[in-house]
Amino acid sequence: EFDKFLLDRAKNIGAEVVNSRVSGVEFARTANNDEVRIYCESQYFRADVVVGAFGLDEAMLNQFEYATADFYPYKRPKGYLKTFITKIHTDPEFISEKFNDSIFAFLLSSLPTVEFGAISPKGDHIIINIAGKNVTSLDMDFFLNQPQVKSLLPEYDRSKLNYYKGRFPTSAAKNTYGHRYVIVGDATGWMKPFKSQGINIAMITGIRAAQVMHRYGFSQKAFSEYAYKCID
Repeated sequence: EFDKFLLDRAKNIGAEVVNSRVSGVEFARTANNDEVRIYCESQYFRADVVVGAFGLDEAMLNQFEYATADFYPYKRPKGYLKTFITKIHTDPEFISEKFNDSIFAFLLSSLPTVEFGAISPKGDHIIINIAGKNVTSLDMDFFLNQPQVKSLLPEYDRSKLNYYKGRFPTSAAKNTYGHRYVIVGDATGWMKPFKSQGINIAMITGIRAAQVMHRYGFSQKAFSEYAYKCID
């Protein structure tokens, strides 16, 4: 819903939104050309600047590292944790009584592959999250069966749970900007490893990158102002 809201807002103020998978990015810099060429599954674009907002998508990480290798090479975050997330819908009164706006964090010696787990109240549902370098969906099964975890959860139908797989960075990327490109969001690695806050980082870095492009341009020198504004 949030993604749709942002895309609709962009359309309403005049942006063209193209629903297509990017397959390649090329920075054309010769005596006669200085532009970004973007290859999609359905179209081909020339652009003044490209914003890398692709999270930890393996294909795009590879593309940007390859595309920038010859001048100011972007390097993805070296450290990251895998995550599995599920959610349980329940009565808001149960959540209020059980959690009182608190997040419960777990460091369990009984599950060595799970570096940490968390249970978070979200109004009318509960988010359960585990993370670790080598976690699998089976670890989520075991985590949900731990007595410390079960004591915080309502009755639910295990067969109806959906698991969501992802990952988040625990170290910073290198060269997050260059001539005609800037990286925002998870791909910067500018995260708080335990709090994550991926949406927050995406919005903050996206806004600051836009401000810099609007005020200073999109050269490597201009984007050094972006890095300065994001030093916090």
